[in-house]
Amino acid sequence: MPLERDELRKARKAHRCDGCERTIQPGETYQYLTGMSIDGDFGAWHYHPDCRAWEVRLCRENGLRHDEWMTLFEHVCEGGPLVLDGAPEPVRARFAGVLTEQT
Repeated sequence: MPLERDELRKARKAHRCDGCERTIQPGETYQYLTGMSIDGDFGAWHYHPDCRAWEVRLCRENGLRHDEWMTLFEHVCEGGPLVLDGAPEPVRARFAGVLTEQT
């Protein structure tokens, strides 16, 4: 996804993190991205900064280009808890319920 904007913001309202699919609460710092989606449409995305960093790392480690990009949630659903080895504790905590449901 070619980005036009990548900036940190402080949430004034709740947003859904596009990485972990959990809520970004008002007052939390989040990463705001805009640009062209894979479908060629303009889009905006909201991320916990640590979720975005881990998602980027996983996609790069797996050689995924922008047209093959997988969200952090997709990585966890396909790869299970191993994809979170070494992830920051807040990222792992956001997936605690998801990982319990998979086992």
